[in-house]
Amino acid sequence: MTKALRAFPQLWTKFWFESNEAFLMDQFRRAMALVLLSCYAVRTFDLELFFSDAGFIPSAHVAETISMTGRYSLLLWLHSTPALWVFHAVFLLSLLGMVFRVLPTISSIVAFILHVSFLHRTLIISYGIDLISAFFLFFLCF
Repeated sequence: MTKALRAFPQLWTKFWFESNEAFLMDQFRRAMALVLLSCYAVRTFDLELFFSDAGFIPSAHVAETISMTGRYSLLLWLHSTPALWVFHAVFLLSLLGMVFRVLPTISSIVAFILHVSFLHRTLIISYGIDLISAFFLFFLCF
């Protein structure tokens, strides 16, 4: 116990001031992707309810609920149900690519574009993790 207490200041300094930034960024990318993967995996069950034309808000009425000035969504241009499922599958695959380091930068860019598309398609179901993860995904693109 006393050995661990004596080592604590050295471990603290190493963690905060001598860490490997590339390793920490990789771990953050993986953790972020796992959190989003779990959130969107749960949304899979209600995907059509939240994001399709037969759900809460048809794509023709999205602009009536919130101003779309400066907001873009691929789901508003291709609003068929099969396209929705393809976008969802590609999004989940891009998150898995981030977790398993398969082209992590490209996976991050694809995940960011599709995440923002889902976010802007139905803004009424978004909450804190959706908005904050958009910022983190943008950061991970670089």
